[in-house]
Amino acid sequence: MLNHEHEGQMSQIETEWEKLDGERQKFNHGEVLEHVGKESFLQKKECVCCIDERVAARATLGGEEVGGRWFVAGSGILLPVENWQERAKAAAEEANRRGIKRFSYHAGCGAAELAVKADAAQLVDVEKYRKNPGLHAEQFSNLAQKELNRLTGLDEAVIFVPKDEVVPTGFHNALGAVVDATSEFNSHTLPDGEPLKHCFMLDWKSGENLSASEKGLDYNLLELHTAIGIAFGHGFKERFNSSNPFNIVIMAENAAQLEKVQIRINKYLTTQPDEIRDRLRVVPYNRKG
Repeated sequence: MLNHEHEGQMSQIETEWEKLDGERQKFNHGEVLEHVGKESFLQKKECVCCIDERVAARATLGGEEVGGRWFVAGSGILLPVENWQERAKAAAEEANRRGIKRFSYHAGCGAAELAVKADAAQLVDVEKYRKNPGLHAEQFSNLAQKELNRLTGLDEAVIFVPKDEVVPTGFHNALGAVVDATSEFNSHTLPDGEPLKHCFMLDWKSGENLSASEKGLDYNLLELHTAIGIAFGHGFKERFNSSNPFNIVIMAENAAQLEKVQIRINKYLTTQPDEIRDRLRVVPYNRKG
């Protein structure tokens, strides 16, 4: 039975890989940034959203139209604050600073699973959360929203993105990760068929006011590290190669910012094994260039 399920998922992954051939070729032919314009950058933020490519590029979250977003793994559930309740408050404070009114979370969130492992000693009846990490995502987002409502004086509700909106189910179809140093790029503004709609969305400024995270990496690099790990472990895996690499797209405000971010990312990449690094490609974008 398990073998049949595994074979079925492998077939789905192969089908999705072929389905995205046009998007892959746009990456390979340097056509990935053609539709990125001023309308792709939204200064006004409406909600906190996970970096998951299956959610980040959706025009609607939980059936609601949502505009600009602060992209952060698990809506902040992995930010480098040891106590999860304090972490939720820190996420709310950052959301308030960015003018955001609502949090969101989604079914099947891999960040929530990682958070359960990290927070195990803090969770009552931890086995319940191990069996269903979504419960931790739910309580984290609810607490963050409660704190955000206190800060804003509003009475907003958390947005939940159900399983039937998180597609494909059971694996990731990310072709890359957008590292956004502008904090304004939103992939859901792009036309269908654009490769950046199939990328993790990482805000370079996430967690910048917090202490360095685990693994000796600053939080923004930890998110990139996590995204690469997901793509090679729960995504297209060995299909990424030197001809069809996993793409790291750097969105920068200007040439100086682009150089700084690119230097840090390239330095991080030198720490990765050859079998991973050789299947990665950095794609720079200067918003004012």
